[in-house]
Amino acid sequence: MESSGEFSSHNLKGHALIELESVTSTNMFLQLLLNKGSAEQGLIVKAAFQGEGKGMSKNSWFSEKGKNLLMSMLHYSDALTTQKQFFISKCCAIGVAKAIDRMIGVEMSHIKWPNDVYINSKKVAGILIQSSIKGDNIQYSLLGIGVNINQNQFPLENATSIMLETGQKFELAEFLSYLIEELDASLDKLSEFNYESINNVYYKKLIGYQKWLRYKKDDELFDGRILTIEDDGHLLMEMKNGEKQHFAVKEISLVPAGTNGQPTY
Repeated sequence: MESSGEFSSHNLKGHALIELESVTSTNMFLQLLLNKGSAEQGLIVKAAFQGEGKGMSKNSWFSEKGKNLLMSMLHYSDALTTQKQFFISKCCAIGVAKAIDRMIGVEMSHIKWPNDVYINSKKVAGILIQSSIKGDNIQYSLLGIGVNINQNQFPLENATSIMLETGQKFELAEFLSYLIEELDASLDKLSEFNYESINNVYYKKLIGYQKWLRYKKDDELFDGRILTIEDDGHLLMEMKNGEKQHFAVKEISLVPAGTNGQPTY
């Protein structure tokens, strides 16, 4: 893990903030600080560019330098059990989605299970959570977040940015301020074990909740609607024939809007 270029450290919204010009990965940098005993609760590492940004299942995260928000935050859980660990993912997705809505000034964001954030059927933000487990509890989590803000070209067709969807350019520092506030508010509910409140917001934002959409498993297309997300992150879906099935993360994929009869979402 390496960083290069300018380095600054200060406080923002009650969080220690380290800003880097370039880094291999903000999650990796934060883990290194943690290993050295140099990381405290809520520490945020932000980079203008990261060379090896990752999403879930080792997917790459492409981001042009200085145009998007790339950050990781250290979060110590308060007696959160492994059976409830998916609530961390829910809280992060909610925080990102609500920060995007605040920035735009209108509610446009949606959450795609498990924790991607979408605008107009395209992915605008990704989240990678890496947790340390001790016994039956989550010791701490590294909350890696990438939000496309001012980038206007992407290698993937289903990717977008806030600027592309609104026609406006935004200040990264302003968005970071909103994001910290929304993340803190969401994670505060988790520390209070207010699972019902978290679920209410998550399901309101969730693409496909109680709505028929088209999915793909291996080479098979099928229609289903999400009934619930289990505490461990598994999805419970109802099929057209009335059968109910559980799916693990990455076991199925949502068919892109406008293809194979898929409506917008």
